[in-house]
Amino acid sequence: MLVIKSLLVPEIKELIRAGNLQGLKNFLTQFHPVDILETFEDLTDMEKAVIFRVLPKDYAAELLSEMDPEEVEKLVRKLKDEEVISIFEDMDPDDRAELLDELPVQIARKILSGLSPEERKKTMILLNYPEDSCGRIMTPEFVEVTMDTTAGETLKKLIREAKELPDEVLYQVYVVDDKRRLNGIVELIDLIKAEKDEPITKLMILPRYVRATDDQEKAARIIQDYNMIAVPVVDSENKLLGVITIDDVIDIMEEEATEDMYKFAGVVDPEDQYFRLSQWEKMKKRLPTILAMLILGNISGMILNYFQNELAKLIILSFFIPNLMNTTGVMGSQSATFAIRAIATGEFELNFRAFLRYFFKELTTSFLIALIVGAGMSIIAYLREPSFIPLAIVVSSAIMISAVVANMVGFSLPFLVKKLGWDPATISAPLITTLGDVITLTSYFLMAKVILNL
Repeated sequence: MLVIKSLLVPEIKELIRAGNLQGLKNFLTQFHPVDILETFEDLTDMEKAVIFRVLPKDYAAELLSEMDPEEVEKLVRKLKDEEVISIFEDMDPDDRAELLDELPVQIARKILSGLSPEERKKTMILLNYPEDSCGRIMTPEFVEVTMDTTAGETLKKLIREAKELPDEVLYQVYVVDDKRRLNGIVELIDLIKAEKDEPITKLMILPRYVRATDDQEKAARIIQDYNMIAVPVVDSENKLLGVITIDDVIDIMEEEATEDMYKFAGVVDPEDQYFRLSQWEKMKKRLPTILAMLILGNISGMILNYFQNELAKLIILSFFIPNLMNTTGVMGSQSATFAIRAIATGEFELNFRAFLRYFFKELTTSFLIALIVGAGMSIIAYLREPSFIPLAIVVSSAIMISAVVANMVGFSLPFLVKKLGWDPATISAPLITTLGDVITLTSYFLMAKVILNL
């Protein structure tokens, strides 16, 4: 990508400087829009505006759909209203709705009012669905046929409408009844292989679909699980409304994965691209969780203070504290990560019986790990103080107890949070680590007090 960028930028700048707009158009259209987008950080706003003026409308629309909303806003202010509206008119309805939703209200209204009545209607239908719903990201453009159609008739219709539709919706045809209720899906490859007079009902397969009000993650999961190119979207009466294509699903999966990763790391409001934020905005995203952990961290200090007499009597106890805390923190974070992923992918059934089944499986795993870790810590303790066997017993037993407890707390919390209706990813790694520290210190000093009679 860097090689392409280094070749593109000087050539683009030279063509613009020379005023060779036809040459610029011919040069740019040899490349994919993503390649052109990579050059934008090295171009001025005026140079970007020139690029959009010379590009074909469909190419410019695809490029615009790949841009960040902040960059689009800057560009819109540089172009004439009719130029902007012309590009938006040529965008796919789902891409257009997504972009308009992220632009300032006054700019979005101006663009919407300039669209043709048909395109404005398509866009408003999508914008009226809840955010993050399947209806919000579907495209209302697709090929549908009735159940009395033949394979030959369907193929002719597909060819006839192909020029007006996005490429990604042409791989499937949707079979509906006289009330537009979805009955089946026909793959393009099956359509090509079929005899012309073969009834379409013999080629169709039972559809996997989502409802317009479903969360967009459900569409992503269906496409991923069943290796589909697209998933149809229906209303409460099973009437076909639109389709969600695999390119949209890839974007959904990236957004959700990024959001969950940021939340688990304790970064609030992870919507923006981090490295494009100002210093103040970066601080605002990270500081609240850090301050919260600073306050919670005092609990560990309070425990140490409570057991200060025991620690003073046997200072060697302090040597093992960092190792114990790190181990339980890692185990708690690992189990929480596995649980959050299982919930996100639908691997885990959210009922009490399923929870107990997985809980005891995880308990067995954590116990076996704790045995190995405990044995390792006892060896370390023995090598440190060969003449003091009880110390090895304290260290090994404490790590086993705290590792199992921390692991099960980390495993259980995401499910509890999910049942309460919150996002499991909000159970952040710093919180799990802090809880692990509390469990470790408490079990460690209690074991030392009992076994060593401190």
